Amino acid sequence: MSVEAVARKWHDQFLRTDPIDHEKAEAAVRKAYGAAGMPEPKYFLWCLSPAEAVLAYLVLVGRTDSYNRAVYEHAERSKSGKEKLAKARALAAAKLGIAEGEVEGYFGKPFYVAEGSNPISKKLQENLEAWMARAQAGDDFLSAHKGGPFKPLYDLEQSLHHEGQKSCEGGLRGSLMQEALSSTVGKNVCILGGRSAIHRLYGNIAYSEVAQDEALADIGSLEPDDLRLAMWDAYEATGMWWPCLEGVVFAERPVDAEKLGDALGLRWADGFTLGEISGAAQAIEPTAGAKAETAERPSDAAILSYPLQSDHDQRIEKLRSLGPLPLFDRYLAGEHEDVWKDLVALGDKVRSEDYAADAMAVAYETMHRVEQNVRLLAERLRALNYRFVYPGSDGSFFGLRKAKEHEPLAAPPAKVRDQIAELEAQAGGPIPLALRAFFEVVGEVNFNGDHSSLAPKQSDVAPDPLMVCSVEEALACVDMYEREEDEPLTLDFAPDALHKANVSGGDPYSFAVPNRAADALVEGETHGVNFVEYLRIAIAWGGFPGWEGQASCPSEIERLREGLRPF
Repeated sequence: MSVEAVARKWHDQFLRTDPIDHEKAEAAVRKAYGAAGMPEPKYFLWCLSPAEAVLAYLVLVGRTDSYNRAVYEHAERSKSGKEKLAKARALAAAKLGIAEGEVEGYFGKPFYVAEGSNPISKKLQENLEAWMARAQAGDDFLSAHKGGPFKPLYDLEQSLHHEGQKSCEGGLRGSLMQEALSSTVGKNVCILGGRSAIHRLYGNIAYSEVAQDEALADIGSLEPDDLRLAMWDAYEATGMWWPCLEGVVFAERPVDAEKLGDALGLRWADGFTLGEISGAAQAIEPTAGAKAETAERPSDAAILSYPLQSDHDQRIEKLRSLGPLPLFDRYLAGEHEDVWKDLVALGDKVRSEDYAADAMAVAYETMHRVEQNVRLLAERLRALNYRFVYPGSDGSFFGLRKAKEHEPLAAPPAKVRDQIAELEAQAGGPIPLALRAFFEVVGEVNFNGDHSSLAPKQSDVAPDPLMVCSVEEALACVDMYEREEDEPLTLDFAPDALHKANVSGGDPYSFAVPNRAADALVEGETHGVNFVEYLRIAIAWGGFPGWEGQASCPSEIERLREGLRPF
């Protein structure tokens, strides 16, 4: 390739928005560890965005590194910091299949720590010394790294990771990544976004250096060693990643790149965004061989506003008549979790003509199975003499109901589609497809009640019975919610575990709306997962996820969850 082609390749690589092939990325990183003389990582943790990944990295490194320890202990001093750390530990534990008490320090020291007999220290030092020697020798090719074909990539990395124009904390000049993370994860944590994500095994401005090294190799001025070759493969296969001695934290690529005048904005699947990135305007213009998916936001597919039948089979038949449904067929074949991950990774592209019918079919099938499971659980609970009653004296649910007894499952109202449209109008945009399908197919679930073992009145355990309000109640909550004109809307759908037990607790379980994606993060709930995964967890515990992690749980749980349909 020409020097210009290599520079363009890595510029576009840095801004890719297509889903990462996890298997390929992990294999490439294993190879890089081996080339660095390190044992292969034992664990891999995938996160939806850099914001989620930075907190996961913080708790998984824990106090094993002096800098990380200072950040960790600083975060622990505030209430919000403690809550973020607790949420990050719970999420990491759930994804890695370990106890929360094991999370802190589970991945060991980060690789940017160069000390002792760490083999990577020598490799890294040799690489940097060789780089400096070439530059000091007056190599014209390298001395031009701030100009020419490498300037767009160099400016992009400087803006995003290295030399931002806004302060972060304590007068430090932070990058755009640090500035964005400071509002998401806290100012005392934000610097980790740049410190580890870009100070990996290569250097400070890694993609620029990789691009220049590959260009040098192409013209015969550099013989790349195994470490360089392995790192090139790793950078090409991944997005942002944080390597540690025992494991690696990955962030998925952004799902959307939007042109903002002469700059660029990036958005990840969980809503984390970066705006006004300089040096990137050219990346969203069509170019030969460009790998970034940078089209303008697609318009919503017509099927999203089509009045589909309420019968499940007829609804799916109509969607299938529009064309192939490859995601839906994979879902039927048993790839439930992987299909939902792929849908979430699409971001708002899931609403385009290319994906909408397929995504809706998956969402409707998922909620069809949820409804069947909830109905079966309700029948089994009645057989166990479970009383569906509110624990409060007035029997209220968000202050909206007055009857003490209630039905565990309420069908969608006749005008559910009109009410969803009204809800979206009040929210200023769409609600996630998963929530829309729940309102249309399931309606409302309310397992709050009284039982001697599942939900005892006097207990140290809050069983957190499954509750998801109806679209009618969601609309009522929106009407009660006062906010500024430009303020984002929080859509509450259930009380937290303590309030369900009639004890003063925390914030309700909620979604941030509008949200154009397939699914959305459940805020206020301890698992830190999207709505569909939250339903999986709750139903896997017979509708009482508060018993998860307890030393002992009611024997009825096993009877409740036996033979439920996977979704």
